[in-house]
Formats: sequence, structure tokens, C-alpha cells
Amino acid sequence: MENDYKYPIKAVSEITGLTVHAIRAWEKRYNAVEPARTDTNRRLYSSRDLEKLTLLKKATEYGHSISGIASLSVEELMKLLGKNHAFDEKAGSVKPQTTSNGETKIQRFVEAMNNYDGKRLEELLHHASVEYSRTKLLENLITPLIITIGDMWHKGEIRVSHEHFASSIIRKFLLNLLETQSIPETAPNIVICTPKGQTHELGALVVANFAANEGWKVTYLGADLPMEDVVSAAEETKSRVICFSIVYPSDDIFLIKEFERLDHICPPDITIIAGGASVGGYKEILKKVGAIIIEDNSGLSDKFKLLRKF
Repeated sequence: MENDYKYPIKAVSEITGLTVHAIRAWEKRYNAVEPARTDTNRRLYSSRDLEKLTLLKKATEYGHSISGIASLSVEELMKLLGKNHAFDEKAGSVKPQTTSNGETKIQRFVEAMNNYDGKRLEELLHHASVEYSRTKLLENLITPLIITIGDMWHKGEIRVSHEHFASSIIRKFLLNLLETQSIPETAPNIVICTPKGQTHELGALVVANFAANEGWKVTYLGADLPMEDVVSAAEETKSRVICFSIVYPSDDIFLIKEFERLDHICPPDITIIAGGASVGGYKEILKKVGAIIIEDNSGLSDKFKLLRKF
């Protein structure tokens, strides 16, 4: 019988190895678990929740998309994984619980960031680029790393200087990674950037690398671009797709006006894609302009592969 003890989200994070951000995202986007709430609206998780989150984490490490498995029961997840994962209900913890390679690297990266150790950060990124395939590097390390840094900054756990320091090194790494992609001249063209008012560009660079890895010829414009310039670049490069990354803020009325302008000036044969942490704040206008909305980076390679067929 399941014990009655309830765990706060930080304890769940430590036990399962998932970040607090991932737990909240899986709960909000995919209804993976439904924690109880205190009178002050704090989440409290049961032993069953811990077991399911641990199995979900393991399944995603094996390549399963969270959107496809979040609704599965604990028993179904065990069957999917092909073996029973021991769960000590009496102690309320998973055993054995080890930190994944990607998460270990993220912890090391955060430590180096806190020490302003640029050389160490570059070494960690270089070693990871050798160890992982490009898709796994972007999915399992770079994307979680960017989310972790952003989450720490929003919660005030690191200074702005830490965030800027780490971002500059990741930006340089992603640009170098993009430049080393070998793309044939016959490849379809895509323009990638952040729209006007959006200055956080790491997400756009991650997307640019996903696209290039699937054979797209990327014209990367950087951050904070007015729509007229984006459309002009797309027309001059004969691009089939324009992709926007929207990270912060999530409620810019001027950005809504920018997308209204895009609706008037963008040729109908160009596909619009929008993604990023704050894309949900602009869903109404994005649907109006006919944009493809990407909630997260899971399966992004497959999306770019599919777009090439049209």
C-alpha cells in the first residue's frame, strides 16, 4: 500500500533527478501527474507520483517523446521499459537512482558558471560535442542547460552577470557548431531569428542547429529583428520558412503588432514557425497569421525533416 507521505517539489527533483522546471512543464503541458495542493497552493507529490516521474525520465532517456508517454500508467511505463524498476515505497525513493550524464554535465557547467570559469565551460561543451551526436547534444544537454540557466536567473539564484557570461560562451559554441554544418547548395532555405523586442537568442541558435542538422540552409539573422527586415531576408534568400524564437517577455503588445504587420507583408508561400518559452503568450495572433506553433524542442528534428517534404 502506498504511504501517505507527500513530497514538496524540491524533494521530488532531488529524488527523481528531474529539474523543477521539467516537473512543472510535464505536469502543466502533459498532465503527467496531478499533485495535491496545500492551502498556500504549494505542490505535494505522492510516492506514486515519484515512481511515475522516475519512469518517465528513464523512458525519455531511451528516446521516447514525453508527449507520447505522459498519459501512460506506471504499469504501462514499466512494460514499455521492458523491466521492473525497483521502487521502495516504504522509503519513498527510487533505487538505484543515478544522475544522468547530461545532468552531471549541467551541474558541472553551473558550477563553472558560478566561478566565471570560461575555459572550463568551453571544455565541457567541447567534450560533450565529441561524446554526443548533434541531435542528442542539442536535446539532452544544450536545451536543458539553457532552461536551467534561465530558471536560475528568473528565481534570482544567479546574478545577471552569471547569465550573460554563460550565454556568451554558449552563443559562441552554437555559432561555431552551425558554421561546421556541411549543407549542399540544393538544400531548402530557412530564415531564423528572434522578432523585435526579443533579445534572448540562444533558443534561436539551438533551432538553427536543429534545422541545419536536417539539411536546411540556414540564414541566421540574430536577435531583435523588425518584420520588414525578416521578410526581406527571406525573399532575397528564397527561403521557404521563417522561424521565430520567442523567449521573453510573454506579453509584449508591440510584438503582437509586429505579427499583425507580418500577416500583411509575408508572401503566402512562406511557412511561419514560432517556438520558445513564451510562445504561449502569443498563440492567438500566431494562429491568425497561420504559424506553426512549437511548444518545446522534443521531436524538433522530425518536424524539420517533415517540412522538407512539402
